[in-house]
Amino acid sequence: MLDQGRIKSFTDIFTYLPKSVLAADLGKNLKRFNELLLHVEGFSVKDLIIIANLCGLTRMEMFRLIDEELAP
Repeated sequence: MLDQGRIKSFTDIFTYLPKSVLAADLGKNLKRFNELLLHVEGFSVKDLIIIANLCGLTRMEMFRLIDEELAP
């Protein structure tokens, strides 16, 4: 979906993947996960790498999505 241009930023992932599923995969409760989505800079690098792996993304692709999220 990244290659097709459907995902352009980190939060676009959740159009296709339920937050509750990813939160559970990371071992976080949904409330905390939603807080992190509002402030993506709070995610640990380890969490971002796990998310990338679960979504079939490279680390560089994940960090580009995060960068898009943080862009003014």
